[in-house]
Amino acid sequence: MSRLAYVIILIVFALAFFIPLYSPRERSPLFLEVWVHIDGKVLEGSPRKLMIDFPTYRFNPDRGELSGFMDFDVNASHILILGMGHSLSGDAGGGVSSKLWAVDKLPFDLNNVKILEVEGDKVYLMYGGVNITLRPGEKWETTKEYVESSDGSKIRFTEKITIKNYGYVKLRPQP
Repeated sequence: MSRLAYVIILIVFALAFFIPLYSPRERSPLFLEVWVHIDGKVLEGSPRKLMIDFPTYRFNPDRGELSGFMDFDVNASHILILGMGHSLSGDAGGGVSSKLWAVDKLPFDLNNVKILEVEGDKVYLMYGGVNITLRPGEKWETTKEYVESSDGSKIRFTEKITIKNYGYVKLRPQP
């Protein structure tokens, strides 16, 4: 075999190894999660009987794996994946509900969340008028309390909103 043939083979092997490392389609997507948890405490009357139960994804932070149960058509080509969840406890009711959105274009606006920019693995967003920047592993939280009266009951609610950038995650098919 000629020297030129060896050089060509070496270049082909090198490209076969390095191209997947630099291909943006091969990189895992970022996962940003917004979670709203509401806990209730009866002040007068009876607790709410509200139950929610419709989680559509599971995230394992120890393994960095995201699995969807329904409409899980997200893939590594998206800018990021946004998970939004809601949970109830105490006298507010019970259960969990969640959903995933694939973000392909910025800015992305959904409910109180506006994702402004993604720079590398850093996410710039706005929640309820507050500017937030999150690197992987960072979270932002806020808590508010309010009282509502309904059907002869008075309940104090504590609402905790947590937004976390989990960084790049592995996508897993439905378990």
